[in-house]
Amino acid sequence: MLVSGNGAAMGIYVNDCPQGSEVNISRNKIIVYSGDGQCYGIDVNATHGINIINNIISIQGVTDTTCYGIRCRDMTGKIVNNTIFADSPFSQLAGIHIRSSPVDTNLEIINNIIGLGLYGSTTALYSDSPGSQNYAYNLFFNCQSDTGGSGALTDGGNNLYETSNIFYSNPAYLFTSAYDGDLSDGDSSDYHLNDPTNSYGVDKGTDTNTAAYGNVSQDFEGDSRPQGSAFDRGADEAR
Repeated sequence: MLVSGNGAAMGIYVNDCPQGSEVNISRNKIIVYSGDGQCYGIDVNATHGINIINNIISIQGVTDTTCYGIRCRDMTGKIVNNTIFADSPFSQLAGIHIRSSPVDTNLEIINNIIGLGLYGSTTALYSDSPGSQNYAYNLFFNCQSDTGGSGALTDGGNNLYETSNIFYSNPAYLFTSAYDGDLSDGDSSDYHLNDPTNSYGVDKGTDTNTAAYGNVSQDFEGDSRPQGSAFDRGADEAR
């Protein structure tokens, strides 16, 4: 899915699904390309019981604006095994933005890869919600801040915060080929894991094939998880 325009751009929007609903946003590749205006890969509001799993969200070509890979408000659910990548001069960018809400936002944020570039203000996880938000086994790279906001983010452990020179010189180091500046075909980027040292994504996740984490037994292409000694981070399970 290629979302582009000169104003605000949004990939997937879900709103007002009541308690007891089961909503799954899974196996999407969303490229958000917008000249100006706010943009979101996935935007969820007032939805309880949602799983956001195995999605690839790439935000590119955006200048001087505010963008979010995933934005959620008044939501309960799971954000698991997603890849969120950006490499543009934003004024403000958050990989996952949990908005302030009168209703608690309760989330499990597990096994995600978030790489945002070093332009403007970039934060991997930003929360203003008083609800419980547990994050664990995620990889954050090239983010100016790993977490931010006044919300109730809880570090569940085994997160990797990476600012190695390999990522500065090559933001797409982990992937077969990330955004190359050409959207003429709309879908040329390849976010399969290519982790040469198996140090960052491969075999570094936790078992998400449980009810607590959304019963994730496959990756975004349908390949079974795990392929190695442990689950991989991100939307792809390397083979």
